[in-house]
Amino acid sequence: MPVVTITGPSGLTKSGKKELIEGTLRILRETYQMPDDRVCIHEVPAENVGHTPLLAVTSGESWSVQSEPARIYVEVCAPPGLPIEAKRKMMRALTEVAGQAYGRSNLRDVLVSLDEHLVENFASNGFLQTENPDMEPFAATLRRKSV
Repeated sequence: MPVVTITGPSGLTKSGKKELIEGTLRILRETYQMPDDRVCIHEVPAENVGHTPLLAVTSGESWSVQSEPARIYVEVCAPPGLPIEAKRKMMRALTEVAGQAYGRSNLRDVLVSLDEHLVENFASNGFLQTENPDMEPFAATLRRKSV
């Protein structure tokens, strides 16, 4: 049930996208062990990119505007309840998979965010996930995740 949006520079090959999606799905399955995981790649051309230096707070003179490929942003939207060590492991794995797919040697270019929402705030097929008949086989997991 977690949803991951990966925002990065345009230009990944079809096989590179496949590798990124499959790697991300593998990590989600290992971490959450829930059905209906989703991954979307959002490509951003360089003319739509601007960012400040990685390790400095600066004024406009050192900003990169329309001059560099987008840095990679991985947003995970998922239920709460992961132990801290599972979060660390997932964040490291997502960073590595995204960095590898985009050919980045400096993994500081990859930012991962975990946005946690109660399972009852997700819906599918018109039902809250906690009330969705399709999710009945996973009811115990869903209740545990929403606590």
